[in-house]
Amino acid sequence: MTELALGLDNECFFIAPIGSDGSEVRQRSDGVMQFIVSRAAEELGLHTVRADKIADPGQINLQVIDHVLQAKAAVADLTGLNPNVFYEMAVRHTAKLPLVIIAEKDTDLPFDIAQMRTIFFTHTNLQSADECRAGIVAQLRQALDNGIVDSPISTALDVSSLSTGNAIDRSVAELVTTVEDIARSQRELREAVSLLRAPPP
Repeated sequence: MTELALGLDNECFFIAPIGSDGSEVRQRSDGVMQFIVSRAAEELGLHTVRADKIADPGQINLQVIDHVLQAKAAVADLTGLNPNVFYEMAVRHTAKLPLVIIAEKDTDLPFDIAQMRTIFFTHTNLQSADECRAGIVAQLRQALDNGIVDSPISTALDVSSLSTGNAIDRSVAELVTTVEDIARSQRELREAVSLLRAPPP
């Protein structure tokens, strides 16, 4: 029985940089999938699939999107800032589906992603890897059990719809927008301060 035959309703799709056979990227991705993501998924009764493990014949891009949209859960590894990973993560976010974001420690995430809850870890450190596994389990359990999904895209769409609603809806939309503006200002201030503190070239 293939992994795919187990069903998308019990799948945790691993969105990750894959790299070519034998490459450092592939070796790292294999290790993270086997020893972190798969073990976390198993605790939740799920099996893990990565794009290169999809066994069905046909167009690979369509199959990947199918898994991104239909898998019960997903984990996105932003290490290396791979464009395909960001694209698949955005698709998952748009659908407001359970997703956990992980990244190697010291990964410099883009500012519009940096505010999102991300589990940073060192894949060569056993304790850090296990903490990452536990974090994935905790976040996915919360999303699967309570329907709590952190999606900036769907939040933006919700705010847009609220802004055209009744007086209470408009007030909520204004409040959310104000909080987002404050968070953005704080990020810009931190960036400016870090630039001022940086030693001259």
